[in-house]
Amino acid sequence: MKYLSLLILLGGIHFASAQMSSNRFISKVYAKNRKDIRNWNNVEVVTPETMLINDKVPCLTTAALLKASFNKPDSITDDHAECCTYWESDYEKDIWYGKNSFLTFQDSAIVKEMYFDDDRFFIKTPSFTFNKNTTYDDVCKAFPEACKLADEKTVKNISNGTSTKYVIIDLRMNAISDDIWTNYFKDNKLVYISSGTLN
Repeated sequence: MKYLSLLILLGGIHFASAQMSSNRFISKVYAKNRKDIRNWNNVEVVTPETMLINDKVPCLTTAALLKASFNKPDSITDDHAECCTYWESDYEKDIWYGKNSFLTFQDSAIVKEMYFDDDRFFIKTPSFTFNKNTTYDDVCKAFPEACKLADEKTVKNISNGTSTKYVIIDLRMNAISDDIWTNYFKDNKLVYISSGTLN
């Protein structure tokens, strides 16, 4: 009887721990309809190495290649915030081309935000192109599992205090981490894409 009680107790602890871990993960996710973590596991993966800016520079690249491909940046600013899990250390600098920014660590760089109203840039994958003409319906057709978890998000503009509500669709950067690409839509049009994590 003692052995049975111990098994029940241990089973309860394991179940509670699993529930807590799952709930902690799910609470990081924007979409209200992500009731089951398995839904997120079905979301399509688009790795930054296969996403080419202007069909030539990977979204995960080097600062040197960025500067060689797109000329001198408009500005370079300090950035010590955490974002994706590609590097263990916090980022050091942001490289800016207009509103478009890249997070950098040493000589590595990854897209932070890419705005598609800037005609200088588009992002091409082996099966899809993100550009100023991309619509919500286009993305849903290409990434149907991600589209099932679409949600709304309000983004505040720090410089002028205004807020904009977007429809968002998250894509996974890889199959083993919380790293994501978030697509922001306004009036059915893709406005920009950003890198980040689910926390």
